[in-house]
Amino acid sequence: MSSNQGPQAEASAPPDRAGVEPPELLADLAWSLRDRDPPRADRVAQDLLARLGQRDDTGAASMRARAELVRAWAAMNAGHPAAAHLALDRARAGFTQLQDTKGLADTDLAAADLGLLEGDTAERVARLSAAEQAYQALGEVAAWSEVVSRRTAILLYQGKAAAARELAESALAAARRVADAPAEAAALYALALIALDRGTHALALELFDQALALARAESLRVLEGFCLANRAVCRSRMRDQLGYLAGLNQALAVWRGIGRTQQVGFVLNSQAFHYIRAGRLDRAEAALAEAWDLLSAGPRNRVVSTNRRYAGDLALRQGRVEDASACYAEGWRIAERLRQADLAVNCRRGQGQALSRLGRGAEALALMGEALALARETGNRVEGIIETLRAMAECHLAHGLPAADGTPAPLAAKALLEEALAVAEEVEGYTPPAEMRELLASILMAEGDHRAAAAQLAAALAAVRVGEDTERQERMAQAQADAELERARAMADVERRRAEEAASEARTLAMLGGIGQEVTASLELERVFETLHGRLGGLLDAPIVGIALLREADRRLDMPFLVAEGRRLHPVSHPLDSPSSLAARCLREGGDLLLAEEGEIAAAPLLPGLTRRPRTVAWQPLSVQGRMLGALTCQSFAPNAYGPRELDIIRTLSSYGAIALANAAAYEALDKALSELRETQARLVQQEKMAALGQLVAGVAHEVNTPVGIALSAATNLRDAIDRADADFRAGKLKRSALEELFADGREGTVLIERNAKRASQLISSFKEVAVDQTSDQRRQVQLGRYLEEVVTSLTPRLRRSGHAVRVEAPADLAVDSYPGALAQIVTNLVVNAVDHGFAPGEKGGILIEAAAQGAEMIRLTVTDTGRGVAPDIRARIFDPFFTTRRSQGNTGLGLHLVYNLATRRLGGGIAVESPAEGGTRFVVTFPRVAPQPQQGEGTEGLLTEP
Repeated sequence: MSSNQGPQAEASAPPDRAGVEPPELLADLAWSLRDRDPPRADRVAQDLLARLGQRDDTGAASMRARAELVRAWAAMNAGHPAAAHLALDRARAGFTQLQDTKGLADTDLAAADLGLLEGDTAERVARLSAAEQAYQALGEVAAWSEVVSRRTAILLYQGKAAAARELAESALAAARRVADAPAEAAALYALALIALDRGTHALALELFDQALALARAESLRVLEGFCLANRAVCRSRMRDQLGYLAGLNQALAVWRGIGRTQQVGFVLNSQAFHYIRAGRLDRAEAALAEAWDLLSAGPRNRVVSTNRRYAGDLALRQGRVEDASACYAEGWRIAERLRQADLAVNCRRGQGQALSRLGRGAEALALMGEALALARETGNRVEGIIETLRAMAECHLAHGLPAADGTPAPLAAKALLEEALAVAEEVEGYTPPAEMRELLASILMAEGDHRAAAAQLAAALAAVRVGEDTERQERMAQAQADAELERARAMADVERRRAEEAASEARTLAMLGGIGQEVTASLELERVFETLHGRLGGLLDAPIVGIALLREADRRLDMPFLVAEGRRLHPVSHPLDSPSSLAARCLREGGDLLLAEEGEIAAAPLLPGLTRRPRTVAWQPLSVQGRMLGALTCQSFAPNAYGPRELDIIRTLSSYGAIALANAAAYEALDKALSELRETQARLVQQEKMAALGQLVAGVAHEVNTPVGIALSAATNLRDAIDRADADFRAGKLKRSALEELFADGREGTVLIERNAKRASQLISSFKEVAVDQTSDQRRQVQLGRYLEEVVTSLTPRLRRSGHAVRVEAPADLAVDSYPGALAQIVTNLVVNAVDHGFAPGEKGGILIEAAAQGAEMIRLTVTDTGRGVAPDIRARIFDPFFTTRRSQGNTGLGLHLVYNLATRRLGGGIAVESPAEGGTRFVVTFPRVAPQPQQGEGTEGLLTEP
């Protein structure tokens, strides 16, 4: 079962941890507990979700959805519809993805219960219908019986008793056919509700008892509570007030135990109803107020409507007529929206009675007429037809109002009372109130029909005797209930004192745990001591607190931390074998040291700086896994200041202090090693950058040598030709043809010189810009496409030797405000990485560098090669520092890690490596069009980090 609902009531919980069971066992446990112990089911479900973590297999998805469904029912159980909606949405999404028909049907059933909690009858009916169809198709008898118990209640509210009975009987037959005890319990409960609604109280009581026995046998706590509560209602209608009160208290204990807020409110409402009838208006007011505190912030459902109806009854009894009218009106609006006829009848009649008291008789009769019509339509006889007829008769007489057909008021009232008594005769075990017969007798007397009047008075006298017995029984029941209540209060006082002691211990443990976290969170010795000193002073009388630290190499105890009465004392030091040092004695003996006797304390030396001798001294070793680190002392000027509680606190905080000291020592050693590692890494990174720059210089120098050599040769040849022409001219041998040849050679030579000079200038300019960017790391605006071309130009010597073709594709107007040096280093390293690692020996391939805008604020830069690709195991580690597949060839494994740091830290972006479907490798760098400002102290090298 999940969360059985009855016609009088509605539906949630908190977290803790289960044991170390596997997730599958936790899933079964949470599901089985959802109706037996909803708060615990919720805690197990939370633990299950934590255990599943990021598992994405089918089994985990199913358990995750089932856990969310358990949490939704628990949220409803506690009266938290918003949380239930969220959990239900997650459960439905999970079951939908899994195509789990049973899971979706269970979700619909839970959604139906949520509809009841929120007073959404249409949603409840729709979800129940969907769940019913699914369960029938799956052959899930037990689940179908749960639907039946809910649908029965709805049909009864709607006055469709025959349909409800047919449905419940079919469910009972199916449950017994397959011997399903939970299903049988649900079906019996539904039939009991039908019998209670029809006024067949003996049958209802028998059916409730059968359902209750099965619910207890199957540990169905929610159904047990509903059976007890409605069984109590049945006892009340059978005039068994003792049974009524006992049943309500039993139901209240069950529902308080599983945290069902709505049902606790329901029982408090029922107790208020009893107190009103018994004339205990103060208790009724208290019960209604407590229920309203629980219910007012929640959805407007049946329990809230009932609370408003009884609040109206109470206000009417107390003479607060206008308050009564307002309460009835609010209760009627809720009942009308829920389409629950029984509540609507009671609230409408109550509103009419309040208006009658206010002198608005015609309006009162109109409202009570509506109530009567609805009661007749639904067959609600006792609280519906009989009580409304009586109220209408009283209104006719009070205001002298004739009936709608003109019948005088007395005759109209007489007809109404006679009809009420006739209906009462049909109700098993029901005795009409004596006041009703007395009112009819007064009308008959006025008509002169003394015989009929006498008969009515005789019947009224019998009713009075029954009433006296009932009142006596109610008084006895109330006295017994009061005695039980006092006994319960006395026991509760004892339990409360025990709980307070346990809570105090729990608070101390929780506080110590928090202090422990605070102490061990610090890696500075001074901070550790300040925390211990402050916390110890708040927990016990310790005006003197100190810590002694052991120097194992020198076998000495230093006391750098010592505070007495708020003053920091000078550090002291003792040999570990000092016979007078209490700290040394504590470490030598390896255990607690408590001095409370004046003789012992007087024999011990006074700590330097103290002006008076303490009267209680405690020393506690600071040790971790058997290794002594020092000792903690707490001292008081009061005698016998430290008992077991105080010593436990000192021991606990000493343990935390020892852990903190060990952590601080480990951190100091780690910090030193890390500093050395960072220095080494920084040197390696700088060497990597300088090596790349050196290769660039060598390559450019080689590349510039060619055009410079050609230009030099051309200039030499041109000079020789001019010298020859000059000699011929001086000798008078210069011919016209020779001069024309000189001009032609001059033009050709100057063109050759100019072209090669421009080529050399271009190479030098590209080198200078890229080299300066890589060394200065200045931020500036660049046209990304042109700059990438310059970077590739600077790599020409390396690329020419490899034989690979490199192409740049980028929009001409793509500008960035960033660090071009970092961009150049990234592209250089990625291209060199592709040349060195991407292709098989002798293979010729291509490298494509692409840059494009990605939205308004981001840039996407890719470097793609057509080589052999990267294996998955290498791809996972490719950005790790010092990872290389060619260490034997002198590679450091820092090139791509430097790229990662520059992309993520310098450019403020990210980098990923892909293996395209067509082959090869693609590095994807994304970074902001406008680079972020560097953080305080951030270097330009891109210190090594874990990607």
